[in-house]
Amino acid sequence: MKFTKEKIRSIRSEINALLQDLQQFEGLEIHAGKCSFDQDVATFKLEVKVKGAKSQSEKDLDFYANFYNLDVSKIGNDQGKSFSLIGYNSKARKYPFEMQDLATGQTYRSNLDLALRLFAKAVQNA
Repeated sequence: MKFTKEKIRSIRSEINALLQDLQQFEGLEIHAGKCSFDQDVATFKLEVKVKGAKSQSEKDLDFYANFYNLDVSKIGNDQGKSFSLIGYNSKARKYPFEMQDLATGQTYRSNLDLALRLFAKAVQNA
C-alpha cells in the first residue's frame, strides 16, 4: 500500500473520530493535525489543548493589540461591512492581522495601517 493525499485525509478523519470518542480525557481537545508522508511512512501531529484555551494566533493578537494600542473588542466598519479582529499571524510580515466579516464569517488578512484605522483605541484627553 502507498500513501496518497486522499488516503491520508481518510486516515486523519478516522483518527479524529476515534479521538472524539475518548471519554477519559474530559476537558481536553485532541485532534490529529498536519501530516508529512512518503510512500511508506506517514507522521501526524497530535495536538492536545485544554478546552477553551486560546490559540497561538489569539495569544499573539492580545500581545500585539496591546503593543499597537488596538481594541480587540471593537467592531470596525469598512466599505459597509463590519469586522472584528480574531488573530495575529507572526509569520506574515505584510498582512499579519486576521479579521472576520461578522455578516458572512469570511476571514481576511490585514496590514497594520488598516488595523489601526479600524480598531484603534479611543484617545482620552487629559
